[in-house]
Amino acid sequence: MSSEKTKVILDNIQKRNGEIVSFDNDRITHAIMKAMHSVGEGSEDDAKKITERVVHKLIESAAAQGVTDCISHVEIVQDYVEMVLIELNFAKTAKSYILYRQQRAEERKRDIFKKRVYLKPYEYPELYEYLHAIRHSYWIHTEFNFVSDVQDFRVNVSEKERNVIKNCMLAIAQIEVAVKTFWGDLYKKMPKPEIGAVGATFAESEVRHTDAYSHLLEILGLNEEFQNIQNFPALINRVSYLDKALKTHAVMTTENTVNLFYYSHYSLNTFHCFLSF
Repeated sequence: MSSEKTKVILDNIQKRNGEIVSFDNDRITHAIMKAMHSVGEGSEDDAKKITERVVHKLIESAAAQGVTDCISHVEIVQDYVEMVLIELNFAKTAKSYILYRQQRAEERKRDIFKKRVYLKPYEYPELYEYLHAIRHSYWIHTEFNFVSDVQDFRVNVSEKERNVIKNCMLAIAQIEVAVKTFWGDLYKKMPKPEIGAVGATFAESEVRHTDAYSHLLEILGLNEEFQNIQNFPALINRVSYLDKALKTHAVMTTENTVNLFYYSHYSLNTFHCFLSF
């Protein structure tokens, strides 16, 4: 669709998910006719005339902005449909059309706890940034030589420092077990395929962290320390909190989900920070 005077070309339209598709007058006409039929108002010819007027207004608007290759958003097109219906005194049709748009808008609202079976389109595509970040930071403990670490632990630190390092490694290795379960079970609480993928990727990452710190404890001859975690209230309380939260929050809410995210993240980062010193 084009205007000879302004040279505006209207060949494409942008959908709500960002996809660009061909502009189709018939789809607009069909939507108008559907609204007309629902209230017993207007005819097919009326719907076609309304469509032509909508297209004309889109081209005029683009020309006024100096745009020659116009790609209108679907919401803008629908706004013009409402405007033209009211201008041409199709009040009942306009009301039906508006109410239908509102209904569809409510249906499209994201609900993180509502199950979605189909893979795409994603409702939370932004989560894949975290998935890619974890994939690109992949490492396993067998790639590293811990000889110097063992030497430092046994010779180059004080007894107090040695005890702090041991407890931090123990805490990280043990807490990762609960955190891994949290991420691995994420899809059960928030049943979206992309969320399940992120949860599974994070869970696998936590397994690698557990292996790394537990391996270091093993080569330091400290395996038996895992049996003494009950003697560390800060550690066992964090593990117990995550276990209890995962069992009791059968129905997740936004608030307790955010709390769990922060808590699982904080539980590990606290000990990671201590160990980095």
